[in-house]
Amino acid sequence: MPCAAPLRLRRGWPDLRQPCVEGRRLRQRARRPERPQQPWRAGRAGGTQDPRRRRHADRAGGDHSIPIPILRAYEGRGPITLIHIDAHLDWRDEINGVRDGLSSPIRRASEMEHVGEIFQIGLRAQGSGRQTDFQAAVDYGAHLITAYEVHDNGMQSVLDWIPDNGNYYLTIDADGLDPSIMPGVAGPALGGVTYVQMRKLIHGLVNKGKVVGMDIVEITPTTDVNNISCITAGRLIVNLIGAAVRADYFDAPPL
Repeated sequence: MPCAAPLRLRRGWPDLRQPCVEGRRLRQRARRPERPQQPWRAGRAGGTQDPRRRRHADRAGGDHSIPIPILRAYEGRGPITLIHIDAHLDWRDEINGVRDGLSSPIRRASEMEHVGEIFQIGLRAQGSGRQTDFQAAVDYGAHLITAYEVHDNGMQSVLDWIPDNGNYYLTIDADGLDPSIMPGVAGPALGGVTYVQMRKLIHGLVNKGKVVGMDIVEITPTTDVNNISCITAGRLIVNLIGAAVRADYFDAPPL
């Protein structure tokens, strides 16, 4: 189940802080979370958990409804440029009356006044999407980038498209990555974003502006192979933390 992913990631945290090929460790202040599983309730996304009071906020585990309350907590601090990695569009208005579900995070984000441009990267599968959802994304002006376009043109071409000096929120559905590095998902789709491409995106965003937060969701450890999915997720988180440290995020004032 997705809720098991934070525990798997947490167990592997000590190994992820070892020196990288450049010979530098993450600072000790880049600590693992002590309470990895925190349920949310509508109306409680702000308060003491308001991400604007933090210099950087990462979330791991759960389904793709997770970014909805997180993004709501940035109200009044926009525009936020939303960077979405996923095999699927996630623009359903509702499913069986559920509006804040895992098929609707980008539709809900599009309704938030503090969310500006939306870039959706790695698209290659229909999932629960409908033609009306695609049209809603087009009407909003979302930038829809298939995985094949990323492979043909490179991740740098995507970075060049994203405006400089922005506040970026990165939401990663695990199935947006290729199943060779992220097999532990409910709906694997071949041809996804690679680890090298994701690393380039993360470091590129940090260098372009300010990554105010990231989530990586929809990991199912019960279908993982040799813990590859959790290793990949952990490496992506460490890449973001390491890049943020080098960019002095933790010495800068919060949002």
